[in-house]
This record gives sequence, structure tokens and C-alpha cells, in this order.
Amino acid sequence: MWKVLLSKPMTAEKVLGKLFDVLLDWPVHKASTLDGDHMDISPLTATMALHKILQRPPCPPQVEAFFPQLFLALLFQISVTAALTPEEAEMCWRECQGEESALTSPVRAAVRAMKALLCRAGYERQVLLMARKGGWDMLLRAETHHSGVALLAREMRETPRSLRVYLLRQLAVLLRLEEPSQEISILAFLVELVDCPDLCEDNAHILLLLARYLERGSQVIRGLVLRGLILLCDRPQTVREMRFLLPLIMEQLRDADSDISTKALVVLRHVVHVMGEETVASIAPQLSAELLLLFDADAVQVRVLSTRLFRDVLAIMLGTKDQQLQKQVRSSLLPLLFHMEDESCSVRQASREALLRAANFLKWKQLRQLVETAQTWRIGECLLVRARRAEEYLHQSLTYLESPQESLREAAVRFTGLVGQHLRGRSKEKLEDIWPQPPGAPEHHLGGQKQQQPEWLVSAISKRLPPCEHCHSGGAGG
Repeated sequence: MWKVLLSKPMTAEKVLGKLFDVLLDWPVHKASTLDGDHMDISPLTATMALHKILQRPPCPPQVEAFFPQLFLALLFQISVTAALTPEEAEMCWRECQGEESALTSPVRAAVRAMKALLCRAGYERQVLLMARKGGWDMLLRAETHHSGVALLAREMRETPRSLRVYLLRQLAVLLRLEEPSQEISILAFLVELVDCPDLCEDNAHILLLLARYLERGSQVIRGLVLRGLILLCDRPQTVREMRFLLPLIMEQLRDADSDISTKALVVLRHVVHVMGEETVASIAPQLSAELLLLFDADAVQVRVLSTRLFRDVLAIMLGTKDQQLQKQVRSSLLPLLFHMEDESCSVRQASREALLRAANFLKWKQLRQLVETAQTWRIGECLLVRARRAEEYLHQSLTYLESPQESLREAAVRFTGLVGQHLRGRSKEKLEDIWPQPPGAPEHHLGGQKQQQPEWLVSAISKRLPPCEHCHSGGAGG
């Protein structure tokens, strides 16, 4: 039957066009018979029919002409079938399995057809590379499907420009339709194509589409969008066009997924390096506040990137009199000091560089000298004497008493003791403002020159201390 249908060019073109239409419809395609009746055709049936056509030598020349359309249709067919539940897949397969008993699922049938299509179009190399990298197996599973699509897109970047232009523009059109079942696959493929240096003319349009999904997409989608932005960051002109995206990118810094925040930090660092001082100044206070929250992130990469970006912002904003930014820099001093003893060597180095940049920014000569000479034991005292912010520093240091890193807990203990020395001589009312006395705590005499820290304050601090093998459990000295 297929041999007869495809024997003439006019008929072959109509057959392939109809298969393309059916492949794009899910779950069924409505078709009319010669007698006017309507019937439902499963896209999976069309997938299996296309595979039979591709297997018959010689392959009709119309396949090459229809290749871009058939490629996208099969790609979406793979995505749809990969997302089926086991019950849905079994039902679908039972209805149109026929003589294909060797296959075990609809998605495997779609993947097999995709391989045959690529081979017939002359892309055997892409098929082999996908197999070597495990790409075909990735496409079969819903949890790794988007990674498989991205890998396929990367392999297709070596195809002719005319094909890539068609695919990029068609994917953009389909993305505007906002079909939830296809969004992840479309974005996974599209963001890999934007990395092609000969496909620059649609960048502005692509940025608008990416902005839409960065604002309201799922975690997977936002991760794909940020990857696309990272790839576009290799082009300075495109980076300048990202200015309108800055608020949305900064929002991603708050995501609990470290992969999302890491990608956002990479994009922001590119933007900060390319944008002028005026643009950086417009976001510097807000960006600095967001970065401060990431200094203590669980992921080492997030700690490193956030600290380095903070350093770079200060370098650009050196000499500014922005009061809000000045406040953020002063709030960063103690966290940066503590992280100079981070368990990660990269974080320690980044924190030292950022603290040195902060000292230059604030024009604190003594602090700069102490950081340059690595006199960390004197930096804490310098902060207390120079800044006169013992109360705020106490509150900051108390949070580090619960750090999962022992080195940071020990640094906090030492600094808390130093703060206690600077608080001597304060009135009871002032101490109560810093750390309220718990109800029912006994009164303490605070007069005289040689007063000690109130017992209730020492007890409160001790209770915040996690177990530490280097710290004694009894006495304020511990």
C-alpha cells in the first residue's frame, strides 16, 4: 500500500502532509472517509506508518522536503508519549500495537521513527552521537526527557543554517501558543539553538519570549530560560538588551533550588560587566541586599558566585555616596569576615577579596591593611571600634552560632566574646534593648567599672551554641 501511495510525487506529498497533520494532533486526529463518515486516527498510528515509509527503499524524495515539519512533529510526539502514565501508555499501545509487538511502549515507537527520519535525511552522525551520550534513553523517561531534547538540539546545531532558522522560528511560534504539554520540550530545544552565532537576528524577539516564562514558569522552565540567557551572554549587544529582565533575574536569586540561583548569578555577573555604571547604580542597592542573603547558602557555588558578584558591584560603584548601598556594605563586613574561615577554599578567597573591596569602598584604611596582611584576629576588633555597631554585630554573630560549619561557629563564639567586652559599662536598659532579658530572670547589679556580662545574656548565648568538641559546656569562658 505504501509503495503504491508513494510511487507518484503528487500522492507522496499529500500522504506525508496528512501524516504531519495527524502527528501534531493528540490524542486523536479527526478524518473523513470516502463515504463521508468520520474516524479517529491515533498519532501513534501515523508514527508507525511513517516508520514503515522510511524503512522502504528507496525513500521518497519528498521526505527531504518535509523533513523540518516531520522532525518537529516527531519531537512533540516523543514528548507527549514520554509524559503518559503507565496506564495511558498501555491503553494507547494496545489499540495500535498490531504487528509491532517487539516494541514495548509508544515513546519507543516514536523514538525509533525519529532515528529513521534522521538517518534518511543524512544525519546518521547525530543519531550515533545521541546514542553514545545516552540521549535516546533520556528521551524515554519523563524525568530526563528535557535533558534528552536539549542534547538532541545541541547535536542539530551542526545542520544547515536554513534548517536551524526554520526550527528556531517555528519553535518561537509554537511557544507563543502557550501549550503546557509542549512548553518544556520547546524551550529545551530553542535555548540550545540561540547559541548558534549565525542565528542572531531573532535575539530581541527570543528575549521577550524568555521573559514571559521566566516570570511565571515552573522550576524546570525557569532553569531552561536561565540557561538560554547564559548562552546569549556571549554577545555583548544582547546582554545590553537584557536590561528589562534584571528585576526578574534578581527574583530568581531567592529560589530554593541552588541550580536556579547559580544560573541567575552567572547571568547577573555578565550583565554587571557589560552594563554601564548608570545601569549598575540603579540596581546596586537591591542587588547587594539579595547577595547578602546568599553568603550563607548551603551550596558552595552559590556562596562563591554571590560573594564575587558583590565584589564586582563595589568595584563599579566605588566612590558613590548612595546611602542605601553604604548601609548594605557595612552589613556585609561581619559575614565576609566569618566566611574568611569558610570550609571552602574558594569561598575564603572570594570573601577576602570582597572584604578588601568593601574596605576600599568605605575608605577604611586600617581595615584594608588588616585584610591585606590577613590579621583576621584583629579585624573583629577593628569593626567594633571603627563602626561602633556592637549591637547589630551581636545580632549578626548569634545567627552564626547555629551554622552547620564548625569553623564559622567557632568564629562566631570568638566574636561574641569580643562583643561582650565592648558592651561592658553599658546600662541595664541598653543591654535589654540589645538582648531582652527573659521574663522571671533574676536582677543583676550592673554598676561599677569591672562588671561582667549578665548571666542571663551568657546563658542565652550558650543555648544558641550547637555541640562543639572544642567548646566546654560549663562556664562563660567556654
